[in-house]
Amino acid sequence: VKQLIKEENIMNVTLGGWIEKEKQQSILKASLLHLLPSYHEGLPMSILESMSYGIPNLTSNVGGIPQVVRDGENGMMVDPGNINEMFEKIVFFLENDKLRKSYSENAYQMIQEHFSIEAYFIKWNQLYKELLKVN
Repeated sequence: VKQLIKEENIMNVTLGGWIEKEKQQSILKASLLHLLPSYHEGLPMSILESMSYGIPNLTSNVGGIPQVVRDGENGMMVDPGNINEMFEKIVFFLENDKLRKSYSENAYQMIQEHFSIEAYFIKWNQLYKELLKVN
C-alpha cells in the first residue's frame, strides 16, 4: 500500500498502525469519516471508538458490523471488495454536509444508548435483578 501511494503520488493519506491514546484522540476529533473495508470481521473496536466520537463509518457489510452501523442512518455499508461503490460513497458523504451531520449525531447516539458505561450499568443491573428472582 505504501508503494502504491508513493507511485501514484497520493497526498493526505495516513497509514496509522498502533498509536498512543492521546494521538488517537486528536486524530478522531479531526476525522469526518472512518473507513473499514474488510472481508471478515467480528465487531471491530475501531468502529465503536469512532462512533463514540460521532464519526460515521463507511464499512463492509460483514460479521457483526451491521449490528451497530445502520446503512443510511449512522453510516454506510458496501459489499466486501466493491471498491467502486466505496469510492462513490466516500465522495457522496464528503459532498453532503447535512447528511454527514445527521450520521454523526446518530452514530454518537447509538454508542450512548447501547455501549456507554451507563448503558452497561443498566444491562448489568437488569441481569442481577433477574438472577435474584430466579434464586
